[in-house]
Amino acid sequence: MKAFEITATLLASLAWPMVVVFLVIVFRKPIKDLAIHDPRRRSLRRAKVGPVEVEWGSLEEARSEAAAEKADEPPQPAPKTSPGRLADLLALAEQHPTAAVVLARQKLEHGLARALKNNGITPPHWGIYQMIGAVHSRALVSEGTVKVLHSLRNVGNEVLHMEGAVVTPARAVEYVTTAEEILLKLAAVSNHADASA
Repeated sequence: MKAFEITATLLASLAWPMVVVFLVIVFRKPIKDLAIHDPRRRSLRRAKVGPVEVEWGSLEEARSEAAAEKADEPPQPAPKTSPGRLADLLALAEQHPTAAVVLARQKLEHGLARALKNNGITPPHWGIYQMIGAVHSRALVSEGTVKVLHSLRNVGNEVLHMEGAVVTPARAVEYVTTAEEILLKLAAVSNHADASA
């Protein structure tokens, strides 16, 4: 009787994964068509599997909000030095899009840390979330820039931590380009603090 209970429990716990695998196999073509970007129709913007959710659309929306806010902001002084332009990552995005996103996210973390440090805030082993909160609470960047930073953080986290995450070259280029725009803003904040000191 015990062997029967163990077998029944095992089958019950494996039932839904087997159904999911079966459905993926049966509907692989429509799923693939949804995931591939086609300019003639809307592309996949959001996917959720269990507790993991990926949303590329939020990055695009946050970027357009930041662009609208940028029109209202006074012009920032040009940075004295380049923040490590990401042209090399744009080339990498074509061949290794996931690596380009991970490296761009890392450069964002360094840019945030530099902006905080140059404004008298030493982040003691802070993660990107805490650094975004610090630049936001001290009003070093606009609300729109904070939204873009959070979107970049979310997408970067999904790429880093979601097993089997697939990043297309086009999405990687979009991520790197947005990260470069934010790095320029962070460099302006850093250089403005240097000029004040």
